[in-house]
Amino acid sequence: MSGVMFAVLSTLCYSLSYVVLRRGQSEAAITDAGLLPVLIVSTLLLDGFWLINYLTHQQMLLSVLHAPLSSFLYSLLSGILGTFLGRYFLYRAIAAVGATRGIIVKSLSPIFTMAIAFLWLREQPDIGQLVGIGLIGLSIGLLFHEQKIKPLRGMTWSFFTSGMSLAFFAATFQGIGHSARKLAVLHNFPSLTAAAMDCTVATIVYFLVRLIYPPLQNHWSSYPWRQTGAYFATAGFLSAVGILFFFAASQNIPISTVAAISGAEPLLVTLFSILFLSQLESFSAYSVFAACLGTLGILTIAIGPHLFP
Repeated sequence: MSGVMFAVLSTLCYSLSYVVLRRGQSEAAITDAGLLPVLIVSTLLLDGFWLINYLTHQQMLLSVLHAPLSSFLYSLLSGILGTFLGRYFLYRAIAAVGATRGIIVKSLSPIFTMAIAFLWLREQPDIGQLVGIGLIGLSIGLLFHEQKIKPLRGMTWSFFTSGMSLAFFAATFQGIGHSARKLAVLHNFPSLTAAAMDCTVATIVYFLVRLIYPPLQNHWSSYPWRQTGAYFATAGFLSAVGILFFFAASQNIPISTVAAISGAEPLLVTLFSILFLSQLESFSAYSVFAACLGTLGILTIAIGPHLFP
C-alpha cells in the first residue's frame, strides 16, 4: 500500500473517531472528555498487535533491537506531545465547541508540522503550500467572525479557557508530535513498534498525571459505561488504526505531504457530523464554508507542485 493511501486511511479513521467521541461525550458530563478509555483501548490494541506480530515474525524484533536510540526517543516524544497533550486539549475542545469547529481550528496542526519539516527536516516549501496556509488561516478567521455575530457555547474570548484556544493548543502539540513521528521512522524503524510506543507512553503519562491531580478514581467513576462504553471503545479502535497508518505513511512519503492530507479532516468531520450528529452539532453557513476553505487550503498544499510548477 502506498504512503498516500496510508495517509488517506489515517485521516478517515481520525475523522470518524472524533465524531464517535463527540457522540459519547453527549451522553454524560465526563471529567476528561473521553481521553481515558480511548487511550486504554488504543494501547491495548496496538500493544496486542505488536506482540502477536513479533511472536510470529521474530526476525523483525532484531531490526528493533538494532534501531538507533533516536527512533525510540522520538516515538516517546510523539506519544507525550502529539497523543497525550494533543488529545487532552483536542478532546476538551470538541466537548466545548463541537467536533466541527474544534477540528477546523485543529487544522492548524499541519501548518506546525510543515513549519518543522521546512526548518528542521529541510523539506522545501512551494507556492501552493503558502497559498494553502493562507486559506486555512482564512477559514479560522471565519469562525472568529461567526463568534462575534453569533456567540456559541464554549467559544468565549478568554484565551486559556475557550474551546477555540483549546483547539489551538491541540494543533500546536499535535503538529510537533506528528513531526516527531517522521523522525521516529526515519531510519526504517518499524511503524508498528513506533505506533505502539507512542500510544503506550501517552497512556502511562496519563496515569502518572492522574496519580497527582485529580485522582484517577474521580475520572473512572464519571463514566456511565453502559451508555458510553461502545462509543469510546469504537473511538479508541479508530484512533489506534489512525496512529498506525500515520506512522506507516510517514515512513513512505514526506511528512509535509502526510500533514497536508490529514488537513482534510475538517471537511470529513463536518460531513460525518451532518450525517450522525445533526442533533448535537450547531451548523451555520460560516462553519460549513470554513470547513470547505480549510480543506481547499490543504488540497492546494497537496497539489501545489502541479499547480505552481
